[in-house]
Amino acid sequence: MRTFLSALAIVAALAPPLLAEPDWKALTDETAQILSAYAKIDTTNPPGNELPAAEFLQATLAKDGIESKLYPSAPGRANLVARIKGTGKAQPILLLHHMDVVPAQASDWSFPPFSGAIEDGFVYGRGTLDDKGGGVVQLGALLARVREHKRCARDLIFLAVADEEVGGAEGAIFMVKNHLDDIRAGGLLFLPPMEVDLKPYEASDGVYTNRLKTELAHDLTYLCPAPLDPNQVEELNWLTAAVFRVCGCYDASRVDFRLDENDNFKPYILEINPLPGLAPKISDLVIEANAINIGHTELVNRILDAAIRRHGLR
Repeated sequence: MRTFLSALAIVAALAPPLLAEPDWKALTDETAQILSAYAKIDTTNPPGNELPAAEFLQATLAKDGIESKLYPSAPGRANLVARIKGTGKAQPILLLHHMDVVPAQASDWSFPPFSGAIEDGFVYGRGTLDDKGGGVVQLGALLARVREHKRCARDLIFLAVADEEVGGAEGAIFMVKNHLDDIRAGGLLFLPPMEVDLKPYEASDGVYTNRLKTELAHDLTYLCPAPLDPNQVEELNWLTAAVFRVCGCYDASRVDFRLDENDNFKPYILEINPLPGLAPKISDLVIEANAINIGHTELVNRILDAAIRRHGLR
């Protein structure tokens, strides 16, 4: 009995504590102070000079043991990436903000634009709204998660970029061109919608029958991208994403719609195909991908890569 109790006591001592709700009031006060200090760093663009801001973020993250890396893009300019590893059961999410700000005329301000003053519950300074404030909210979320000692299902990638206000060449564009794998996150790539011209077959088939898909596939006219206005495309993409997630699909799927020309082209969902065909030149997904210069080999590799990442094999 003593052995059992001793063992039980040891197990209890080693067991992790129950996760407590973060002290949101304390975290709010802390992030306000972080934002105040961040706003004091003059990153007016041009010239930007975001390196000191990136170093400040790096030091702030390091206090909680969060490692980060600087990516210099020009003299005095840098981008920063921090990653909190998840379990790999879901795709990474990217938390992005920019460190540079537009010029500020001091005479237009109640407080000096780089004072970071805290008054009546507000932090004053250039960038507190666009976009240092947003970045500090993201940083606060990282701190809360790390302090809970609980891993997310996905990696959390914190990206602070330079040069958003003047073109992005030294910021987001630089990172995508040179370090894409370090910031690659999950998400859905929407291929352009395709319309099958069924007018020649209205009398014989009426709808997109299997006969048309197979026997007459080479005779059909595919309109890709379909002649739709941007609002229609956005609505179809939204519905596609909703169906994809509700049905629990993975990697690649095709959603078929019918647009009612008698009701302002209102879309109706016909079906979702979670295993769409990939036959070169004739499969719908292949045609749609080709419309945005994604060839057959690249398309297949992208689908395989998504599955490999999902299973944590890379």
